[in-house]
Amino acid sequence: MRKFILMLLPILMLCGCGQKEEKNVDLHQLIHTMETVVDFGNTTEDDLTHQEVASLYGISPDHIKQGYVYYSTDEKNADKIIILEATDSQVLEKSEKALAEYLNSQVNSWSGIESESKKVENHILKTYGNFVMFAICSNPDKVEELFDKYCEPL
Repeated sequence: MRKFILMLLPILMLCGCGQKEEKNVDLHQLIHTMETVVDFGNTTEDDLTHQEVASLYGISPDHIKQGYVYYSTDEKNADKIIILEATDSQVLEKSEKALAEYLNSQVNSWSGIESESKKVENHILKTYGNFVMFAICSNPDKVEELFDKYCEPL
């Protein structure tokens, strides 16, 4: 029995090495880093953990550990970045669905303005672990690259 346990121990250790650990990410720092690669003009930032902000996107603040919305205050500009960390994988799906529904509303809202409609069309909605990013902007690839760098599992 002892030999069996000794043989099993290295196998169990190797199995554990294959699992990816989630990073501890400061999304506030990430959103400020993203600000350096996008130019939204007049901007503001909101905290998604506040009820009045989260409800605008169909998200419950109880489902969010941390989250921010960075957007243009210019009413003729669709630019927006939303990043959040869900409390767990079950509520993550609800947050993703809410952001997908929000995207549909943006498609309809910006359909008459070609430049903004293209931004919406080239949006990014991406998930790593319990992190979600939604971006509508001129250079979504740069924003996605930062999200990947900060949030991709170890």
